[in-house]
Amino acid sequence: MSHEALVARAAGLATHLLGRETLTRLAELPDLNALGRELGALGVPLPAQQPSATELELAVRRHAGLRMRELSRWDPAGMIVPVLLAEAERRALRTLVRGLVEGLAPASRLDGLVPTPGLAERELGELSRQATLAGMVALLTTWRSPWAEALARVRGSEPDLVHVELALARVLAHRCELAARRAGGAFRDYLREAIDLENLAAALLLAGREAEAEPGTHFHDGGSWLVDGAFVIAARAESVSTAAHRMAAVCPDPDLAERILTLAEDPVALERGIAAWRRAAWCRRARMEPLGAAPVLAYVLRLEEETRALQRVIWAMALGAPCELRLAAEEAR
Repeated sequence: MSHEALVARAAGLATHLLGRETLTRLAELPDLNALGRELGALGVPLPAQQPSATELELAVRRHAGLRMRELSRWDPAGMIVPVLLAEAERRALRTLVRGLVEGLAPASRLDGLVPTPGLAERELGELSRQATLAGMVALLTTWRSPWAEALARVRGSEPDLVHVELALARVLAHRCELAARRAGGAFRDYLREAIDLENLAAALLLAGREAEAEPGTHFHDGGSWLVDGAFVIAARAESVSTAAHRMAAVCPDPDLAERILTLAEDPVALERGIAAWRRAAWCRRARMEPLGAAPVLAYVLRLEEETRALQRVIWAMALGAPCELRLAAEEAR
């Protein structure tokens, strides 16, 4: 199956994504029953005529997983999709571990996750119910997941989230480095960008941590603009704010640099801000290069945000939030 077939399939799947206008209309519906009817009409399979918020969220997550699985079938040679799936899995595991550390209920730990062939809905559910990181690692090991070994190195009954982040980043960056060696064009640019963003996040995580004597060991080769010297200088900064200013100074994109400066103190907000920046950038490139890999990359980024957006609307509606607050959840889109 050709690269062109994958691009064509991504373009076809993208026509089923919900635009901002549709999301706004959904957020303005009066209740969950009305939302369920609209989602059903839009092609989301629902298990009941009057679904609960939990059932709606599960349906949305499963629907996204089916679309990711469909896309992967059109890339049997593993040219592009495996790395995109790895990114989704890393985000899922990071979210699940954060939820574990914060003591969230299992259902809340699944917020915004997109199932993949490697971490399907059932596996995500089992991971969300674990009471310890060791329990998660045991499951991943049983499933022969490539993430198991990295997380197994994070010791302690209460895992350090920084060490978890760095362990997951190491696996993903290595996957990107290997893929970049045989990639070209837009996909190579995407992979190099991914490595830069992993290095950026690692530098900010390490800043102000005196225990990390050798921050350079957390740097990953293969990026485009963040070199190891600048990484080490930022990682050794006495504060996250100082590290952010050092990263922004070498960042070639003014919009990204501004997000680094304003959001660095809040890792979750920075993650969302960078995701919004990246999504917008790849949507622009997809419009300029409709026959290259960019439409595939843009589609997956949009699908992930659509899933998160729908889940935010569902729970805002379930909690009785007024319409304007439901819409406020879409501001990163």
